[in-house]
Amino acid sequence: MQTVNFHDFPEHLPIISEMDSFLYPFMISPIFLSSDESIETVEFALENNLPIFIVPQKSEADDEDEPIDKIYDVGVIGSIMRKVPLPDGRVKILFQGLKRGKIEKIVSDVPLLGSYQIIEVEEESSVVITAILDILKDRVNDLSNLNSKIPPDLISTIKDSNEAERI
Repeated sequence: MQTVNFHDFPEHLPIISEMDSFLYPFMISPIFLSSDESIETVEFALENNLPIFIVPQKSEADDEDEPIDKIYDVGVIGSIMRKVPLPDGRVKILFQGLKRGKIEKIVSDVPLLGSYQIIEVEEESSVVITAILDILKDRVNDLSNLNSKIPPDLISTIKDSNEAERI
C-alpha cells in the first residue's frame, strides 16, 4: 500500500502499541488491531500515506497513565502493506518493518503521534561480520537437522542472505 523513503519521513509518525509482540526491521508480520485508537491511527496513516511506528506496550500500564508511560520508547518503523477489516470488528494489517526507532516526544494523543529518532546500526568490520554469519548459518543448519519445526523458507532465507542486519 505504501512506499517509504527513509529520507522523506515526516517529523511525526503515528504510533501503535502492541502487547504481545516485538517486531524487527525487515520482518513482515500480521497484526490484529482491536482498539478504536489503533484502528483510527492506521486509518490516519493510510489516508496520509505515512509509515507507522509500532512499539511494545507495557503490561503494567494503567488507563490513567499518560500515553508515553504505557509504551516502551523503542520500536520499529515500517509500512502497512495491506489492511483487512474482519467481521468481528477487528482490523488485520500486514506490517513490514523497515528501521528501528526511538520515540522522542508524544505530540498528539488521538491519533497517537510522536517525534522520533532513527536508530542506526553500527557496522562491524566485514571480516567479523562474515565470520559471525558463517557460524550462524552453520548453527541454523545443524538446528534444522535436529528440529523439523523450523520452516524451510526461513532456513533458505538465512542461507541465501549475506545481509547481517536482515539475518
